[in-house]
Amino acid sequence: MFAEERQRRIAELVSEAGRVNVTDLAADFDITTETVRRDLAALEKAG
Repeated sequence: MFAEERQRRIAELVSEAGRVNVTDLAADFDITTETVRRDLAALEKAG
């Protein structure tokens, strides 16, 4: 999965659930927690 697609899905999950857990996202997407944090930072920067 490409970063843009993953970030879009993370944004959808946040919108649906209201909050997300970095560890859970890492497990769901089979990525590191550092990658999740970078994705969240990119989403925050993008607005």
